[in-house]
Amino acid sequence: RFFKRNNFFLFSSDGLENALSAFSPRVASVAVSKAFPNTADVMVLLKKRAGVWCNTALEDMFSVENEGVASPAKKIVVEKNNCFSYDEGGYLFEQTSEASNPFITIIKDTSGSGLLLGSTISNTDFLVSVEALRKLFVENIGFVAQYFILRGTTWEDIDIMSADGYLIKTSVSVDPVVTVSNYKNIIKQLVGKKIEYIDLRLPDRVAYKLAGEQAQ
Repeated sequence: RFFKRNNFFLFSSDGLENALSAFSPRVASVAVSKAFPNTADVMVLLKKRAGVWCNTALEDMFSVENEGVASPAKKIVVEKNNCFSYDEGGYLFEQTSEASNPFITIIKDTSGSGLLLGSTISNTDFLVSVEALRKLFVENIGFVAQYFILRGTTWEDIDIMSADGYLIKTSVSVDPVVTVSNYKNIIKQLVGKKIEYIDLRLPDRVAYKLAGEQAQ
């Protein structure tokens, strides 16, 4: 005896779930339930974005300082079509053009890892630390990071780009509460001055550099 291919009893819920899960990296989970005689309910949950990961390149540039003498510097350039939304597990599931957004964590990677769509960021503890730092800055002093810059391959040094265009050099090895407190104290002394960077990578010492001056 032959059965029609659309027979209710031969319909594979698992097969449909697997097919839909493989359809797009955005799919987080699929649930299929059958109801006799000819109904199937399908529930698809999409991944939620936890942040944005951008592959970047460092290009040579020159900044004019010290009475007009040009000194070498580096400019961070986002490589074309190389920003991806990632979920809480660090999985890159969607390409995005959003390389700047003060309301989400955006990390610009200068380490040359070259992660692509479907890759997973290997150090999820790093992602958790960066997100905690971002939230502490917002909640404690109302400071909104434009984006974060991953330096090197040790997963420790992370720079924060401020809305005013200066960098805050930090390290995920330092307690984020201490980092935010140190920033809050030093920024009071630098009101009205043109800051190039503030260095908070050591918990008991704060350094900074103003435009046209030596580092302090």
